[in-house]
Amino acid sequence: MSESNALPIVLLSEQFARLPGIGMKTAQRLAYFVTSMPEEDVSAFAEALINAKKKILSFVLYVRILPTEKYVLYAAIQNATKILSVW
Repeated sequence: MSESNALPIVLLSEQFARLPGIGMKTAQRLAYFVTSMPEEDVSAFAEALINAKKKILSFVLYVRILPTEKYVLYAAIQNATKILSVW
């Protein structure tokens, strides 16, 4: 594979690898899978990501319960609906 063909795969893999629980090997598999998808499916996937980011307001709170324990509370607000999950 030439460098010009490899660079987009590397860049896409690096972005997938930034997701929690996704290592570089899985990220590369996802990148190759996405490049094999029809362009309209890739566009729909990208649009879904952008819409989710725009429409879901999220924030993380860190609460110290004990000196050695931290609990993460994740709250998402979408269309005036509050969802609270404790991790």
